[in-house]
Amino acid sequence: ETRDSFCASLDHSDNVGVSATIRSLDALLCALDPEVHAHLSAQRVSPTFWSFRWLTLLCTQEFDLPDVLRIWDSFFADEARFGYALYFCCAMVMHIRDRLLVSEFADIVKTLQRYPEPDVERLHALGTRLYRSQKGGEPGG
Repeated sequence: ETRDSFCASLDHSDNVGVSATIRSLDALLCALDPEVHAHLSAQRVSPTFWSFRWLTLLCTQEFDLPDVLRIWDSFFADEARFGYALYFCCAMVMHIRDRLLVSEFADIVKTLQRYPEPDVERLHALGTRLYRSQKGGEPGG
């Protein structure tokens, strides 16, 4: 079931594969923060530009190893198998929303591809709050 979300070779349907996961993340960001989503869309910043790496590498490039292990604890504990990962990624975007909203294409892409301020505890708290607001309960609980 894990491979269904992260393998490009499974992108033959709307429900599985990395493209479907990126579309789900994009739809979730639109629901959680329509202003940021609209700005990214207006600047033609495709979610693939930043979320492909975040999702396929499970944030290993954005954080130090101890923080990655903390993040993975939450990702792997989720009964929906990485459903929380989408909320965490939305939290990452929303955490730097003010910077994104005043930026244009090149700066947005650079900021998202070289994620600033990797405060995992704050991101985890926001991701958990977003998860609870949509799903109820704790990730993995």
